[in-house]
Amino acid sequence: MAGPDDKFTVTRTINAPREAVWRAWTNARSLHTWMHPRGVFTPLESIKSDFRTGGAYAYTLVVPTRGTFPTAGTFLDIQEPRRLQFSWGNPEDSEKNFPVVTVELEANGDSTELTFTLEGVRDDRGQERSLYELWNDALDELERFVKQSS
Repeated sequence: MAGPDDKFTVTRTINAPREAVWRAWTNARSLHTWMHPRGVFTPLESIKSDFRTGGAYAYTLVVPTRGTFPTAGTFLDIQEPRRLQFSWGNPEDSEKNFPVVTVELEANGDSTELTFTLEGVRDDRGQERSLYELWNDALDELERFVKQSS
């Protein structure tokens, strides 16, 4: 069972309107472009999404030096364009043990305040292959993608 310390949060300001950041999180073509750390790929054809509360999604991360990593989950809460929550894990594992991702987007003029929280895993920053660092890197990719798309 996850304890109260089994989570981490990443916050940042993205210089793009909230609607653009929301589309980046909810559009398969956008996800294909940014939903991975640097040096990793998400093939467009691997992304499947039933985008509704209770709907399932899946995608595959491809790490050229290590192989493929299937990922799947369920959309738990969708409040367009300000909140997205979903379970996140390996489809071969029991979803009841999946961590939960919550993305909150607050409009701030022409910018967006993004708060990303991953619950169900310890804050592992500083460790090799840290989930914190991998998600932080993916959010860097999101920021680059939204900046180029705006």
